[in-house]
Amino acid sequence: MHEVANSQHSIDKKYGMAKFLTSSSDRVTLLIHGYKSSPYEMFELAKEINNSNISCYCVRMDGHGTSPFDMATTTRKQWEESCEIAYKILSIHFKQVDLCGFSTGGLIALKLSVKFPEIKSIVVINPALKLCDIKFRLVKIVNLWSQSLEKLSNSKKKYVTDIPFYPKTNYSINHFSCMKELSILMDEISSILPVVKVNMLIVNSSNDPVVLPKSSKEIFEKISSNI
Repeated sequence: MHEVANSQHSIDKKYGMAKFLTSSSDRVTLLIHGYKSSPYEMFELAKEINNSNISCYCVRMDGHGTSPFDMATTTRKQWEESCEIAYKILSIHFKQVDLCGFSTGGLIALKLSVKFPEIKSIVVINPALKLCDIKFRLVKIVNLWSQSLEKLSNSKKKYVTDIPFYPKTNYSINHFSCMKELSILMDEISSILPVVKVNMLIVNSSNDPVVLPKSSKEIFEKISSNI
């Protein structure tokens, strides 16, 4: 039964694999996808950037782009480490590595910019600091987020099924353990915003079904960057 469920919710390899577009320049953009998504989510944007003779690498975060059951045992540290390893490898081969992150990928880009101050510029698109998802928001409102997810992560019911807006690239299963990891990541990013100094472009959509627009506003107001 688990194998059947696994295949039903898996991402096709052509969407799940990391993507690399080369150029003749010594500059590269590391593109980081969102929570429960896959590298292909960033591929169209990568092609546009690549048209300007900039190499692009769409990284695959650990546990993403394969099966949601692979993601179930991963942590935010592993998601970050996937991007950090990609950054370090690209830094060996390119003179300049810029970052571009979507949603949760934007949060990780912010974190990497603090850890590696040599990064010159980043773009964050609809950074997932505040979410529309009622499963997240209601628990936060009553200040029982950590306690509730702790209980859910240890219960027999390990996940909820939801219908993604882009099923080709996004999982249709959301694990309680991963929701908890995302919540911790969001809090971590909130705490480091005042020390973010990298040059940054913040792109925000008021129609994003997942991320609240005030996420971008909060980042804009708290960072020490040149926007």
